[in-house]
Amino acid sequence: MLKNIKRLLVLAILAAVVLVFAGAFQVVRTEGGYHFIRKKEFSLGAPVVDTRDWKPMDWIRNPDIGKALGDIRLDDMKDRVSDGWKNFSRKLDGWIEDAEKSLNTESATRDLEKLRKKTAEKYRELTRKLENGKIDTKGFEKQMDELETWFKKQVEKF
Repeated sequence: MLKNIKRLLVLAILAAVVLVFAGAFQVVRTEGGYHFIRKKEFSLGAPVVDTRDWKPMDWIRNPDIGKALGDIRLDDMKDRVSDGWKNFSRKLDGWIEDAEKSLNTESATRDLEKLRKKTAEKYRELTRKLENGKIDTKGFEKQMDELETWFKKQVEKF
């Protein structure tokens, strides 16, 4: 009898957790996968939404989902840009280190540090353009490749 009560209690707790989750979040399926979006108000309506075949009117009827998905994409883009800078910065460090070893002069080290700062400023300018919508992701990637090429040419001048 006690065993059955424990099982019933565990089942009731599990059901309560599922209900709270279903009331607080929506599972949204997109072309890119599944996303958990917090609902503005607690409700058990439409716990799962598939947006893969939505028409413009569907997006108009559900602006909260569109905004939440836009925020998710923006966060993903910011993460990719941040990761891109970390990777690019590691490359810069390697190239500068190699150049310093081959040149081994104090003035070259100062000039390379100036070049690093100039490159970082160019990168920040690119990220501002991306964040302000002046360039898209593909344009950003293309300009990053151009920045890398430009930097290598500048290092070769030493």
